This record gives sequence, structure tokens and C-alpha cells, in this order.
Amino acid sequence: MKRIFLCAALAAVMMLSGCAGMKIHRGLDASGDFVSSASPSVTVQAGEGFSAVASGRTLCVVPAESGTLPQVTTEVWYSLHKGTNAQLAVMLAECSGASVWNISATGVEYQHKPLLYKFYGDRPSDATVLVYTRKTVKDPWMSIFAQAGSSWEGETLIARYEWMDSTSREKLVAEYREPARIVEEGFVYPVSELNAFIARSQKAFSLAGVQEGVQVTPAPHTNIPNHLIAPVVGSVTLPEPPDFDIN
Repeated sequence: MKRIFLCAALAAVMMLSGCAGMKIHRGLDASGDFVSSASPSVTVQAGEGFSAVASGRTLCVVPAESGTLPQVTTEVWYSLHKGTNAQLAVMLAECSGASVWNISATGVEYQHKPLLYKFYGDRPSDATVLVYTRKTVKDPWMSIFAQAGSSWEGETLIARYEWMDSTSREKLVAEYREPARIVEEGFVYPVSELNAFIARSQKAFSLAGVQEGVQVTPAPHTNIPNHLIAPVVGSVTLPEPPDFDIN
């Protein structure tokens, strides 16, 4: 199965690189692709048949797994694209202060979900790929898609591709999404059906580098309900305060 995901890394080596001293631009470029000009430097190109729906940025309060603060405010940039009975949601989340993203499933929605597929790469540049379902009423993006005439009810089948940068302060997530079939309790997706879904997800986007002097549309501030977006973003880890010995 690993061979199927040789393209899961896509061009993640470029994504992991930074551009020190470069002014950071994040948003949609003229072609409708999501671009981060630095920290990390990456372009997420939507696949054929997808068109841009919306983009923006929002603040998100996520749980902290250690340290003195129980919660930390993070910033999230996003872009949404629609296709034929399919969606693509791209999210770049940045930690604040000394916090770093928690690499475990703690504090993220799929911690409590049965995973239909999981892939953890051997190399730092590999994507973590997870397939699971999410109820549309718990989806942070569905109401925005609905305004563009691309939504459904029930549950969404999601292929989540996730990368961390080398500092673990930035997290890039690309979700390929389709309506989940209505199933009875105990139903198991056939392997052939999951493989076909994963193959479609790999055609929905690709990663590339960033052209010098790229121009992006400023991402407007939006208000995404925190109880919806925080479980999708995940949790952070804070360093423990130093233990001073006063003796």
C-alpha cells in the first residue's frame, strides 16, 4: 500500500524549506492556488475541475498539552475549492510563542474516530494521510461551501494530508472531501472503494514551489466558530517552565 502513497509527499521537501528575510504572503494567487511565500514556502495547486470558492484567515484557540497555559491562540489561513460532488479544503495553521504542534493525535478530532485508512511516512517530508468521516454539522467549512452551492448533509468522507515544517510551528493540511455513503452500523468500506477514493484525492491537488514576486489576494479575517475548527486544527505542546532551585 505504501507504493500508492509515493506521491503523498508530492513536493513536500520544498514545503519544508523556509525563506528567511522574505516578506510573508499567504492567500490565493491569480490562478486560484493557495500560496505561502515563506515559513513554509509552498503553493497548493487545486486539481483539474476545481475552482476557488473562498479564502481567509481566522484565529483559533487550541488546547495545550503541557506548560502553564491550558490553551493557546493560533492563526489559520485557509482556501476552499469545489469540484463535481467534491471539495478541497487547504489549511495552514501557525503556532504562537514557544508552542509547537503536537505530533500525536491528542486534541484532534480523529483521535476519537475509527480510521478507514492511515499512512505515516518514514521521512520528515512524507505526508501523514488519514481517511475518516466527519458529520457535516461539525464541519468548519461546510457553511462556506453551502454559500457557493457546494454542500451536502449527513457525513463527509475525508482524506486528510498533513505536513509539518522543520520547526513544528507550521502545519499544512489538505482535505479532499466527498459525501459519505449512508451506511448501517458495522458497515466496512470495501478496499477497492477506499482505494478509488484515495486515488481521486491524489488528483485533487499538488504541491509546488513559489515564484519570486508572487502576488496573492489578501486573506480577509473571518470568524469560524472555534468549537468547529479547533478539533480539526489539533493541539499544541508547550515547554515546561524551568525548575529553579533556590537552595
